[in-house]
Amino acid sequence: MEKCKIAIIVGVDEVGRGALAGPLVAAAVAVRDARRFPIGEVRDSKLLSDRDRRRLVPLLTQSCEIHYGIVSNRLIDRIGIQAANALAIDMALQAFCNGEYALHSDHVASFHKLTTLAISVELHVHGESVVPEIAAASIAAKVFRDDLMIGLHQEHSGYNFAQHKGYGTAEHRARLRRFGFSPVHRRSFAM
Repeated sequence: MEKCKIAIIVGVDEVGRGALAGPLVAAAVAVRDARRFPIGEVRDSKLLSDRDRRRLVPLLTQSCEIHYGIVSNRLIDRIGIQAANALAIDMALQAFCNGEYALHSDHVASFHKLTTLAISVELHVHGESVVPEIAAASIAAKVFRDDLMIGLHQEHSGYNFAQHKGYGTAEHRARLRRFGFSPVHRRSFAM
């Protein structure tokens, strides 16, 4: 009798979808060393402090295979946020495009392609809260994008990207009114 092969779960999540500036980043995560995976600490990135997320990333890097997809603000403006979201996820998943993986996601994204990349696609409501691989992807994507925005702060310090990471806070909107668009703002988003 042939043994059933168990698929490796790949969690995927994105961050930066609602930001007014900067890229959209997706992360795809597969646990490679379950003994080192910090399962008791991994949860939705929105429920963790920046300090806790940053403490977890090296643990995830040691125990998981992580790949990213990045879509620039200019491409978001050109193709729209829905298509950009699907593209970022597809890019992050390219390394996992063979039959040994089962994709888990918390939203509908590019399923015309995703179904060809994985054994199965499972959607989970509030996936970051119920699937550790999705939670790990949310942490990895958040820290990766935050670091990109901190880098953009160095180039465009007048906007204070290091603080609000490009999201539409009152401070960010005030700086937009004062300075206008920077090269990293999404011009297609209503301000």
